[in-house]
Amino acid sequence: MARKLPKIRQYEGIKQARSMKVDYIPYQKQFRSQIEKMMLSLYQEDPAGLGIDCNKINATILECTRHPEKVKLLTIWYGGELAGYALIVFFWSNEYGGNILCLDEIYIKEAFRSLGIGSRTIGDMPGIFPESTAISLEVTPSNSRAKLFYERLGFTQKENLSMIRIL
Repeated sequence: MARKLPKIRQYEGIKQARSMKVDYIPYQKQFRSQIEKMMLSLYQEDPAGLGIDCNKINATILECTRHPEKVKLLTIWYGGELAGYALIVFFWSNEYGGNILCLDEIYIKEAFRSLGIGSRTIGDMPGIFPESTAISLEVTPSNSRAKLFYERLGFTQKENLSMIRIL
């Protein structure tokens, strides 16, 4: 039996998506252990970069609570069940003339995959965050399934190479 959804709070323009019974709820403390498990699962299923550990997860959640204008952690619900999460980071782009919504992480639990939840979530982002001019994301080069999924949603590979320097 599906769990009853927690009370939805107003949250800086985030609204319930009514079709497909997909709901987006800002991170709340009672979801912490489930979110942590999903974050660890994401990096087990699709290892990339430096990996993840509980210290990094704690720092991320703290940053979300301290600076919601910069980073948001949304829980994704389907039919009253916690189906996944999205970690969203905002930054300004001179080139694109506005805020870029960087979908840093999106994870849908295995039991909820292939139901259109990920597509719906990404499709709902412009309505949830209307101040954004574009959505960016990264794909692990070896994850061809994810690359095809994002291409079907209209994402294209940027001309510029992404680089990083660890401090």
